[in-house]
Order: sequence, then C-alpha cells, then structure tokens
Amino acid sequence: MKDDAANRGRVTTMKLRSSLILPCGLLLLLMLFAAACDDSEPTAAADWVIEVTASPASLDLDAPDIPGSSTITAVVFNTDGQPQSGIGVRFSASAGTMASGGGLVKTNERGEAQDVLTTNADSKVRVKSGSAEGTVDVKINSTNEKPTAVISIQPRDQAPIGSQVTFSGSSSEDLDGEIVEYRWSIASTNPDPGVSNPDDEVTASTTIIRTYNNPQDLTVSLTTVDNKGATASTSATYFVLDNLPPTVDAGPPQTGIIGSSSPYTCSITLCPVSSDPDGQVTAYQFSWGDSDTPVLPVGCQNHTYLRPSPTLADYKVVVTAYDNGNKEGACLAPPPPGGFDTCTSRKTATDSTVITCPAAAR
Repeated sequence: MKDDAANRGRVTTMKLRSSLILPCGLLLLLMLFAAACDDSEPTAAADWVIEVTASPASLDLDAPDIPGSSTITAVVFNTDGQPQSGIGVRFSASAGTMASGGGLVKTNERGEAQDVLTTNADSKVRVKSGSAEGTVDVKINSTNEKPTAVISIQPRDQAPIGSQVTFSGSSSEDLDGEIVEYRWSIASTNPDPGVSNPDDEVTASTTIIRTYNNPQDLTVSLTTVDNKGATASTSATYFVLDNLPPTVDAGPPQTGIIGSSSPYTCSITLCPVSSDPDGQVTAYQFSWGDSDTPVLPVGCQNHTYLRPSPTLADYKVVVTAYDNGNKEGACLAPPPPGGFDTCTSRKTATDSTVITCPAAAR
C-alpha cells in the first residue's frame, strides 16, 4: 500500500512538472517573437511628415573623381507636429552610395535618423517610411578640372618586329594644375616570352619605350592623374608586324589618246609610285578595267583599250603593289603572272585611278 501511494505521488509530481514545462516553452517562444517584432519596421502614418536636410548640401570637391560625403538627417513628425521615435526609415540616393546600404534606420528619441551619402555627382536623397517620404538635393561643385589623356605612338600605326616603339602621353595636359602620373597598360595578342600581359607601368615620365620580337596586336591604354587626383583615360590600337605592307599611288586621272588610224583605240601610259618601309616592291598587277589583269615589273606601263564604239568611255584602273615578304622568308622573285604565289609572307597595297577615253572627233 505504501508503494502504491509513493507511485501516485511520483505520477502527480511528473504531471505537475509537465504542466509547468509547457507554459515555460510558450513563454520562451513569445519572448523570441517579441524580439523578432522589435526588429520589424514600424512605419510612419501616411499623413505624417518627414523633413530631410543635408549637411553640407553642396560639396566642393578638389577632384571630380574623388567623392565627398554629406550627412543626411531625417526627422519624422506626426500630424500634431511631434517628433516620433522608433520609426523605421530607409535612405536611397539617385547617385552615390548611402552608408546604410538601404537598410533600416530607426529614429531616436528626438525623431531623428541619420545616414551618410558619398558621391561625386549631383544626387537626390529620398527618405521613405511606409507611404510617407521626404527628399533633399545634394549638389557638387568641383574646383578642379580633369586632365586630358592623349596617346601618340612612334612609329605611327605599326612597326616591324625588333624595332623600338615609343608610347607618349606628352600631348596630355591639365589646364588648372599638372599631370603627376601616367598609368600605362598594354595588352597583347601574342606577347613576347617573359613579358607580362597586360604590360603595366606607372611613371611620372611622359613616355615609355618597348621593343617587340613577336608579331602582335596591341591595345594601349593610358590614364593620366593630376595633382589633385582627377583622372582621364584613353586607348589606342597598334600593330607589330613581321612584314610591313608597301604603299602605292596609281596616279591622277588621265585622258587617253585616240588612235591615229582608228577611233576604236585609246592608249595611255601609267606610272605608279610605290615604296616598302622594310623591303622593296617587286611587281605591280594592273587591272585595266577591260578584263586585262597582268602582273608586270615595277615601272611605267602602256596599255591600249579596244572599244566597241567611238563614244566616251571611262575605265577604272586598280594597281596592286607586291613586296618581297619578311626578312626571314624573303620573296626573292615577284609573283608569277596569273599564277599561285608561294610566298606567304608577301604583303600588298592597292590604289586606283580613272582613265577617260574621249569620243572621237566627227
């Protein structure tokens, strides 16, 4: 009997403890929920007022590229004009960044909430809570003009492998100060062994010099920095070739000479002018405009047109100049007339002119 009574006592005690555990668990959940609620966003009523000010409202920047900061203060008032504490607001800007990153900021006991704008451009800051909002403008006044960035490269446009290439920023300028730094970055499609790609250099000198042993295309970028930190950037393309192309000038338009014995013939003499910066021109191809396209030695060439009628006619003549290839695989002979040219390193240039065969006198 005693054992039964003891067992009943233990059961009663366990039930009592269980009944206590459940409310305690509920209490803990309620406390967690309350804490979570404390992190929610109590918002202003639709008819409340949010006044926003910026300090300073106008930023005087030493350099346009270096942003300044302005403290943005928002005060939330109810319809009675009383500042409201514990109200969640969010700051956003049309330009620049807010220190809060757009996160929730709550008003203090004076109804104030603050955030910091960092910008180098005019910006409109909006403060919003629920459907109530206020705005303020922050203006930028730069006291320093940006420099300019200008690239010049010698030799111009292209260079043969093994030659020095000079990259210059000397034409860059700063109207209200001085350029103190030139930041070069040269990216290559086929960099020389051991050369970083891109090839970067920061210097106070206006020029840098490079020598290239691989044929490659270069993208050259320059950023100039003035004495107040403002910057300007530009870029250019450049080519390093194993063989530079020749140049050719077909000459000015000409009038042909009608044949003395037949009005159906018209003769001209064409003397193109050509050169090759790293070799020599070995041959010309003349496309006379009448289906005749011979490959001929360098020099003046005569041609006679046979016309179907003695009326006025114009012929477009295209002259192609062939060089002798690169230094390693030089094309010692000109291309065969109308045949396959086995010299793969040969480069060409073309130009055109117009030959007029006048109507025969009647």
